[in-house]
Amino acid sequence: AVAEATGCDVYGSTPALLAASDVVLVAVPLPERYVVARAAVAEGAHAFVEWPPASGLAEAERLASAAEE
Repeated sequence: AVAEATGCDVYGSTPALLAASDVVLVAVPLPERYVVARAAVAEGAHAFVEWPPASGLAEAERLASAAEE
């Protein structure tokens, strides 16, 4: 109802939303942050990620590598 009232698009899944996005803001709970940010950069979106970007250094380094690709 909110989307209809405001003219926003509705997506049935995170992958569908990411496929349609050029830029995303990843502000989800820390345990899911790496997974969502990785999915965003895998779809080619520019991702602004809440700090810290991952649960640990290894995840953060993998995310940085994925973003550079």
